[in-house]
Amino acid sequence: MTMQNIVRYWHAVELLQPQAAPQLKKRESDYQPYYQDLPLTAKVLPWMPTNPLAKENLPEKRAWSHTLYAHLYDNLVVTRRLPSCTALIKGTKSRNGARQRCSRSSSIRKA
Repeated sequence: MTMQNIVRYWHAVELLQPQAAPQLKKRESDYQPYYQDLPLTAKVLPWMPTNPLAKENLPEKRAWSHTLYAHLYDNLVVTRRLPSCTALIKGTKSRNGARQRCSRSSSIRKA
């Protein structure tokens, strides 16, 4: 098994088990995280000085770190497409008996 195959495997695992974004809630102390819901069209990102985060208090000897949660595909579409893809990987035919092409450019679209 090559390093490339290992990375591809873990990429597939993460693709099929996306992490949910935390619920937005008000920050009650300087040691709690600051959550923002940014639209796709946002011009001011959290690490930019003009973002509201810059006005939030931060304890001494602390620095902000940022985690981005993005929903770029419909997980249900991936789940429905998976059986035909795994059939190709195993070298078998899909349900209708025809070999199908399973590629990254399949019908997975932004939700």
